[in-house]
Amino acid sequence: MTLHEIGYQAVQLDGMRGANPQVIAKLLKKYNLKVAGMHLHHERFFTDIDGLVQEALLFGSKILYDKYIDDDQQNDAGYRATRAQLYHVQDALRQLGFTIGLHSPESDYPDLVDGQRVLSYITQPQNGSVLSRNLIHTGLLQPGLIRWKRSSSFQTGRRCCT
Repeated sequence: MTLHEIGYQAVQLDGMRGANPQVIAKLLKKYNLKVAGMHLHHERFFTDIDGLVQEALLFGSKILYDKYIDDDQQNDAGYRATRAQLYHVQDALRQLGFTIGLHSPESDYPDLVDGQRVLSYITQPQNGSVLSRNLIHTGLLQPGLIRWKRSSSFQTGRRCCT
């Protein structure tokens, strides 16, 4: 039985983890699943915006999440740079219909920035813009393997596939 057959219409991708995006896209089509959001490596939001857009268009999803702030960036300067860059990417891609966000349970980042927990600091509104928060944990659809883990789900911002 497939995910679609048990009622799922969409999945969230948790990175490619070395898999070929074209192969994954074909599998999603084969199993009649849409992509509701994509969790992408932190550094790509700084160095590969064009690649993020191309991958998003391949999968038909314009909801992109920074999946995890790299360990060496988990400090005051790193959190501030992350917030600035995520808003920069959102501002650059908003007119194309993209939503940018941060995937993270609060427990991933126990630090405070300006007296706020990291997730609250990074996603606080800026100039009328709000980053999406996503706390859904998903696995990756791979040839012959479907891994699915779901914990708490809380999402703000636009949703795909409605």
